[in-house]
Amino acid sequence: MRILFAPHGTRGDIQPLIALAHALEARGHRTSFVAPQNAVAWIRARGFTCESNGVDVEAQVRSIASSMSSLRRQLRRIGNEIIPRLFDSVAHAAIGAEVLVSSGIPLSAGSVAEARGIPHVYALFCPGALPNAAGPPPVIKRQTLPEWVNVLLWRVLPLAGDLTLRSALNKGRARLGLARMGGPMRNFRSSRVLVAADPELAPIVGGLSRRGLATDPWIYHDTSVIDPRVESFVRAGSPPIYVGFGSMVAKPSLDLGQCVVRAARLAGRRVIVAGGWASLGRGLPESDDVLAIDEAPHAKLLPLLAAAVHHGGAGTTTAALRAGIPQLIVPHMLDQFYWARRVELLGLGPRALPVDSLSVETLARSITDAAGNRVFFERAKLLGSRASGRDGVLAAAEYLERLAPANHGNCQ
Repeated sequence: MRILFAPHGTRGDIQPLIALAHALEARGHRTSFVAPQNAVAWIRARGFTCESNGVDVEAQVRSIASSMSSLRRQLRRIGNEIIPRLFDSVAHAAIGAEVLVSSGIPLSAGSVAEARGIPHVYALFCPGALPNAAGPPPVIKRQTLPEWVNVLLWRVLPLAGDLTLRSALNKGRARLGLARMGGPMRNFRSSRVLVAADPELAPIVGGLSRRGLATDPWIYHDTSVIDPRVESFVRAGSPPIYVGFGSMVAKPSLDLGQCVVRAARLAGRRVIVAGGWASLGRGLPESDDVLAIDEAPHAKLLPLLAAAVHHGGAGTTTAALRAGIPQLIVPHMLDQFYWARRVELLGLGPRALPVDSLSVETLARSITDAAGNRVFFERAKLLGSRASGRDGVLAAAEYLERLAPANHGNCQ
């Protein structure tokens, strides 16, 4: 079976697909990718064929963070530039594919699969993005709204999405010879969905369509090793904390790196600062209590540490859970507020500290709470011991195999 993966988003939208692609290749299938330009080299380095979808997501995120342009201008660029590129690139990459799997923001994948006459499966890593009365849509920061408000938001916001995207999406569909869609969001919600998340950390509340499937998270087993500098730093004193904000880019006026170091010192904690897209480690001199790195394999590094301070992406939250350490989430946007609420409710760490309200003093207090509270430590160990044995790639691979054409023998 020939399977095309078409993620559009950040590392957290791509890495689980790498795990699934490895499993499918081991079962005799052929996989390929079409992905953001900034991720192409990373995907190819893991042994997969990958084409660019024509969009550099990292550059786009940096531009939005540093630009004072209006929301209207940003939306116009999405409609005039980004959506046409996604339609063209995914349509070209899908030639010969028998199943198309997307993740992140699937602006074109469903339409391309429809035009090619092949199944489309959307891979979702946050159950909070499914309509439910217990929580609002991901664009809403507040996670403690009354149920009736959540229900209303789930009805209204997709209509706003339809209004915003419908024209550009229908232009792309027209180029593929497809009929216009009146409600792109409604069409997406009726598609096949694979939800990959830890059932204790992120249970499904609102249910799935009959064509969907929930699995455990898809774990990418990174074969890279920890840098000797990191190992030496960890062994040189008390367990440090980890601070990394992944693919997030903060406001230029907020010097997050310096803020993190001052807060860690105020809390009396040694710290490993992972640069990420925010370049947290830029300009930080190494010392006995501070080590700046670009990145490190979470599965190997996090179990050695006292706590993790991060942005609240699905992948990092799950990695900290599996490592069995407390975590403090500093949410920036979208589903990060959902993950922050789940961490708080499960007793895995203190209440979230949104990046807009960050200060040295507030961060220091939260670090002290996260790394020093015995309740958080014990809950993290308990839930982490159960989570560490869960991996849903086999169930996901079998689901995709059931979609294969009947003439594919063992793929039926």
